[in-house]
Amino acid sequence: MGTISYVVAESLIDSKDVIYKDNSSLAAENVQDAIDGTCSKIDTRLSAIEDKLWNVNSFSKVQGATVTNTLSYSNIYVDIPAKSFCSLYFTVFYNRNRPLTLTLASSSTELHQGTILGEIAATTEDRMLVLPYATGYDENSRKIYIWLRGSEVEGIDAVSYYGFCATKVK
Repeated sequence: MGTISYVVAESLIDSKDVIYKDNSSLAAENVQDAIDGTCSKIDTRLSAIEDKLWNVNSFSKVQGATVTNTLSYSNIYVDIPAKSFCSLYFTVFYNRNRPLTLTLASSSTELHQGTILGEIAATTEDRMLVLPYATGYDENSRKIYIWLRGSEVEGIDAVSYYGFCATKVK
C-alpha cells in the first residue's frame, strides 16, 4: 500500500530571503531583486518600442456647403491631431453651382499668403475639383478650413474629404 503525505506551510517565505543564481546579468542575489531587475528591463524595452509606434486612422466625410460666387469659408473644417502626419483628399462636386475654386487655409476668417495651404481652380469643363494635401508633422493639433467659390451667386454643393492620419503613440 502507498502512503500519502503532504506539507502545509505555516508561514510565507519572503522573496528577499530566497537565494537567486544570476544567469541573466541582473546583478541580483535574491528572487525579489531579480523580479525588480526583470521588470526594469521590460519597462526600458517597451519605452524604446513605444517611441517608434504610430496609430493610423482613416476617415471620410461628405457634407453639403453653400457656395457663392466669391471665395468664402464654407463652415467645413478638418481636425488634424497633434503629433501626426496626414494625407487627405478634398473634393467639391457639381450639383447646382459649378465649383471654380477650392482653397485650404489655416484660418476661417481671412485669406492671405501665410494662411493658404493649397488651392485648385477649375477649367471650363470641370464638374468636380479634387485637391490632394499632405500635412507636415506638428506637435500641436490644428484645423484645416475649406474655402470655396462657385460660378453662381449661391447654390448648395457637396464637399467631401477623406484620408488618413498617422499619429505618434508616445
